Amino acid sequence: EIYGAYDAGVLGQNCNGFVFDGVIERSKDAVYFSGGAVELHGIIRGCLTGATFSTWSGTTDRSITGSVAISDCATGLYCSGGGFEVGGTIAISGCDKGLSGKGFALRDSVTVSGCDIGGQVDASSFGDDVVITGCPMGLYNGTGIEFSGNAKITGATQGLREMSHVEIGGSA
Repeated sequence: EIYGAYDAGVLGQNCNGFVFDGVIERSKDAVYFSGGAVELHGIIRGCLTGATFSTWSGTTDRSITGSVAISDCATGLYCSGGGFEVGGTIAISGCDKGLSGKGFALRDSVTVSGCDIGGQVDASSFGDDVVITGCPMGLYNGTGIEFSGNAKITGATQGLREMSHVEIGGSA
């Protein structure tokens, strides 16, 4: 268990990936990494950012998977550079923003629920069974978004607000 880390609870910069299974609470960035295959299990709660992905040119494998619950953070997942696959069973809830940044490729059973804003993202895709639900604003102020598979936004006052270049296909 990691509690109250001043900077990052887990820092995985310039590495090829790691596995974390536990609890991270009240840290600035619960998890900060720049590449590799990252697998998260457990609980991330009350942090400034649940997980921050930055871009490191030394690796082409950029993914986060696992079974993790991220809650009550300012931002659930933040991606600064693009090209990150996010999958597994990831539940983001009760955050100010569930997703922020650019370059997400969300798959599997990623769920964003009960956040003020489900996501403020650019150049991102939502596929498989990705759901944004119960957020007053589903997606806000973004461009280059693609919905496919069974991806959906439900229970929002405004599903898509101030968005451009949104493609909706499949059963989305």
